[in-house]
Amino acid sequence: MQEHPRRFELLCLPILLLTLSSTLCADPPSVTYFYPSGAQRGKTVEVTASGTFPNWPLQVQVTTSGLQFEAAKDKGKFKAVIDAEAQVGVHFIRLYDAAGASSLHPFFVSDLPEIVEAEPNDQPSAPQVVDNRIIINGKLAKGGDVDGYRISLKSGQTVVASMMANRTLKSPMDSVLQVCDAAGFVIDQNDDELGFDPQLVFTAPRDGDYLFRTFAFPATPNSTIGFAGADNYVYRLTLTTGPYLDHTLPLAVHRDTPTKLQLVGWNLSPDQTSQTVE
Repeated sequence: MQEHPRRFELLCLPILLLTLSSTLCADPPSVTYFYPSGAQRGKTVEVTASGTFPNWPLQVQVTTSGLQFEAAKDKGKFKAVIDAEAQVGVHFIRLYDAAGASSLHPFFVSDLPEIVEAEPNDQPSAPQVVDNRIIINGKLAKGGDVDGYRISLKSGQTVVASMMANRTLKSPMDSVLQVCDAAGFVIDQNDDELGFDPQLVFTAPRDGDYLFRTFAFPATPNSTIGFAGADNYVYRLTLTTGPYLDHTLPLAVHRDTPTKLQLVGWNLSPDQTSQTVE
């Protein structure tokens, strides 16, 4: 006996509706962080994204020019190509697919060399040796983690150590920066100079090696009394003896009025202390 075509269509309808519903209700991609979270101009780097990506590969929207960001074959991996003339500062990236889009997430472009931290670097006797003009992309990946970096300084040399983690990268950490001498004694320390992110300026009293180390507590306090860490405790640590701009005076200008700005920071030469904007 031949089955009626109408009956066959009615039997298939629930399957079709279920398939359509699954497609419409699929979750869009979401991003927790990029690691490393920045790179130097003129470089090509592999970037790992943490988040949820139901579909792969994903499409990428970059809000500014000079930065190309494309999905690699492996899920969660991207290739970032930074033009030599790319704008220094923050670039925002959005991942999307047919189900929707992630929120914008920052990726930084700098004119300083950048590296990714190399573990183990926990012990004061065995820190990671770095140059004195560097940006370190690091991660306090587990509870009790301490990251240490050793640089060489001449007497009178001033180094700016500035952490970027909570305020821009949204890492849920309240970090601390310390400067120690070769024997491991703490010379200087800072906590919460910039919100939950520390920054300190240190002038070497004598020639030698100095240890810059960082550790963190949860940004939202809990019952933990030890150093905290997690996969999303991502940071960018700038260590530089070069020019470092902190702010300008005045803090704002009228776009139609040429204004001479006073540039305020450290290690600025006389010709770097003012600039006129038009």
